[in-house]
Amino acid sequence: SAQPYPTPEWDPYEGEPFSIVYQRDDEVWLSEVGGRGEWPLTNEGLHTDEGPYFGVSSFAVSPDGQSIAYIVRDEDHDFVKVVDILDGSTRVVGSTSTPDRVFSFGFQQLAWWNGTHIAYYVSEPPPTKENDTTRMKDLVVVDLETGESTVAPFSAFQYPSPDGRYVLSGHNFRGLDPSYLPYQLYDRETGEQWMVTEKEEQAGFLRWSPDGRLMLFSVIYEEEESKVGKEIEYLLVVDAETRERQVISPEDKVAYGLSAAWSPDGQTIAYMQCDPPRTGCGNPELWLTSPDGVNRHRVPTEESIHCTQLSWTPDGSRLVFETTLEPSIWSVRLDGTDLRPIADGQDPQVLPAP
Repeated sequence: SAQPYPTPEWDPYEGEPFSIVYQRDDEVWLSEVGGRGEWPLTNEGLHTDEGPYFGVSSFAVSPDGQSIAYIVRDEDHDFVKVVDILDGSTRVVGSTSTPDRVFSFGFQQLAWWNGTHIAYYVSEPPPTKENDTTRMKDLVVVDLETGESTVAPFSAFQYPSPDGRYVLSGHNFRGLDPSYLPYQLYDRETGEQWMVTEKEEQAGFLRWSPDGRLMLFSVIYEEEESKVGKEIEYLLVVDAETRERQVISPEDKVAYGLSAAWSPDGQTIAYMQCDPPRTGCGNPELWLTSPDGVNRHRVPTEESIHCTQLSWTPDGSRLVFETTLEPSIWSVRLDGTDLRPIADGQDPQVLPAP
């Protein structure tokens, strides 16, 4: 059931209002912080005229924040649907039939390429005891204005830049065959294509900067001199125009890539950091850094938090994240003050300003 916030032990929220979407009980919910509260956007976990569904497995927010694309499954099919946040209307924009599946492992695999096109990937039957890898099959791009779909054989996951100039391709997902495809960048304006990462570099793409120029990667390597086999994870920024590479987190620390997020103006990256090894980080810290790694400082939160899925409010004044606290979604000011709960759920994403 919905829990209203602020609770009696919290002062009323006085900052700039913002909205987030998140998953709870296999549905997508919306919370207006400083507004009308929270309510579900989907209702897929019930028997409908189309049959029993098993709930939402993945979702993605449109660039304008007005629509949510999501994946839902029944016994025989996967469906890609879009719900309009304003009027609640829902439509099916793609589907597969077993044994094929819409691939939804990790993030960015159900993606808005722009305001009118959604991309998703189709995989062949899931792993078995004899074969523990998933094989990819197709890339499907849906034109929401015409309803037409374009299907191409899978070669790599693709990540267009927000301005549409570049297309990054590659992937680093365990359990896929192959599990790592080095990343390469294609420039639509010049026709140039160049390798961004090498086979020996275990890099995973995270996000484009808001202006579509900088690429943020997570890189993992094992310390050669370590007797306990410590794994280090650091953040790498690559400039699409100059091809310059810049490590922006300490190379002797663990910087959790899945928690990294660009600020709305693209001037700051928030991320979690701790001492190695990666498997033994019990007290990670929240950090901010400039894209060149020069202006780096810790956010002194009022208590220890272990947060994931970081995102920024539209005005850049607060961070929203999932944590091990109760409830599970919280926010905090950039100076570490006013750590407060928002809702209970997973994978919170802040909607852009209207």
